[in-house]
Amino acid sequence: ESLHLFTDHPVSGAAFTAALVHDIGKLVLGRHLSPEVLHEIRRLIEEDKLTYIDAEFKVLGTDHAKVGGAVARHWQFPETLVRAIELHHNPDANPDPVLDAVHLSNLTAKLIGAGLGSEQLNMLASSEAARRLGLSSAGLESLCAHVQAELEKAESAWKGE
Repeated sequence: ESLHLFTDHPVSGAAFTAALVHDIGKLVLGRHLSPEVLHEIRRLIEEDKLTYIDAEFKVLGTDHAKVGGAVARHWQFPETLVRAIELHHNPDANPDPVLDAVHLSNLTAKLIGAGLGSEQLNMLASSEAARRLGLSSAGLESLCAHVQAELEKAESAWKGE
């Protein structure tokens, strides 16, 4: 939601929606995989230093982004959302403003320590996605600080402080 404040391009409502649901594949996999399989994915990340998506692919032959894309397609989401979910770790495969926004939003969440799963900072960022949206390194730092402050305000409101 805050990305538009720090980029040269408007960010659409579709990007906001896609950012909210981009990790639906993690939820599906987490619900259906055995603890042993999940442990093996975590082991590959921690010991072999694989990215989360590479560890998933090595163990499963697929990854949460592809699973999420399949779920979104099954639910008849618009193709823009399907692509954003399916390619959020690889925005250069099909450059699109919605996909770029989701990728950079996901990166921002990881940089401030928010988000699902054990992925942490073990992901690769696309500098091309940032360039396409006009987000500089300084802009990314400012975005992270802004989002962190907004998250803290939301947490305080949730707690009734």
